[in-house]
Amino acid sequence: MEATNDPERLLAPPERRSLSADIADRLRSAIILGHFAPEEHLREVDLAERFQVSRGPVRDALALLEREGLVVSRRNRGVVVAGLTRRDIEEVYELRLALELLAVRHAAHRRTEDDLDAMATLLERLAQLGPSAHPASAAELDVEFHHCIYVAAKNQRLLSCWSLLRSQVFLFLVSRNVTSRDFSQILVAEHQHLRYLIMQREADEAANVIEAHLRGAYDRLVAARAEAEGSAEPTTT
Repeated sequence: MEATNDPERLLAPPERRSLSADIADRLRSAIILGHFAPEEHLREVDLAERFQVSRGPVRDALALLEREGLVVSRRNRGVVVAGLTRRDIEEVYELRLALELLAVRHAAHRRTEDDLDAMATLLERLAQLGPSAHPASAAELDVEFHHCIYVAAKNQRLLSCWSLLRSQVFLFLVSRNVTSRDFSQILVAEHQHLRYLIMQREADEAANVIEAHLRGAYDRLVAARAEAEGSAEPTTT
């Protein structure tokens, strides 16, 4: 997934000619970085012309993004960018919590040295970014660290479930501006602690930490959206 914020680069004709996956990557990044607004209509013919391809690969790319929850098909309107609501945030949080509790427990028992090395490398890159980094760059490494936990869990179906969810998680992190207030405490320290617990095979404590970690991320996202909407406190449902 590209972290560039340059719309001309994101929406340039694809370099590879396997096409649909490449187009999906570019559209995914463009949606996450806000180059398409919620409810904006994504017309196949316009995108095919922009990418200089036939409509088939564009249709396949949009179908993939719909499975990921980034676009939706509307009767008589075609495909539009999904508008993520408070209900969407809650549903993603609940599903992610259930998946990640299972993933971190399995990872604590099944992780290899290669898994731990991959986590350490991402944490080093994250620490080097610093709090002034672009939100997309920090969010990309954040999501990739959690992806490493799923890989370490050694459960292919669990990994597949996460793969369909991760784009929405990425979108939430970017929209919250993850580097603005909590970089050193959240993005670096909490992930370092998680890696340590997985390394030590402390499955129960790792599950407790991931639950608190995800709950904190949910609360900060809801608060950020309420602030952006000019509300003093988030509403409850």
